[in-house]
Amino acid sequence: MIRRTFLTLAALLALGASSLPAQAATLTDQEQLLERATLTVKLMRGGPDFAEIERILPRAKAVLVIPSLIKGAFIFGGEGGNGVMMARQKDGSWTNPAFYGLGNVSFGLQIGGQSSEVIFLIMSQQGLEAILDKNATLGADASVAIATMGKGVRASTGLDVNADMYAFAKTEGLFGGVALNGAGLGALSDWNHEFYRSEEATARNILINNRFPTPDPRAAPLKAVLR
Repeated sequence: MIRRTFLTLAALLALGASSLPAQAATLTDQEQLLERATLTVKLMRGGPDFAEIERILPRAKAVLVIPSLIKGAFIFGGEGGNGVMMARQKDGSWTNPAFYGLGNVSFGLQIGGQSSEVIFLIMSQQGLEAILDKNATLGADASVAIATMGKGVRASTGLDVNADMYAFAKTEGLFGGVALNGAGLGALSDWNHEFYRSEEATARNILINNRFPTPDPRAAPLKAVLR
């Protein structure tokens, strides 16, 4: 079910890609996603609506950025998005990126499209392992607290929860919120293999086992805005 959602999403994203500048046509899908993720982090960290990211980010074990989380046109339809995940190394720096997809996101009852930018901060080893070992279901395999635009985690949830991960969402469209519990999160294996040109490029080998330690210049701008 998760993989089918990702395939549906790929078709939606392909339509949006046709409006990108001409120079972006030479970039791979992964490189375009890295550029969009960099812009998402830069905008959200630079604005007052998400000031709490600054408080939580230094403690995060990993970060996942989904620059375009799409909801289909009429109540039911394709929904989800592709993202870039990096883990924090012992020296505090970030690993090279692994690519993930998020599917089956609920935006509530609505008519019309909607798009969100989401930054996940993975705070616990349990949450990180759940994502690495399988297609994790948010809320079941890993708890998630959601902070919407203009609200910190405590304001959004009513309490300062010790969640496995926090999600900061900037949403545009007819419905102002996004529900992530029940959404499926899984590695985009084909994208990872293609990006590193290796069948050994699993998410665990990239993010934990340090099998791809050489800094990748394509990820340098995203690492810079996460410092």
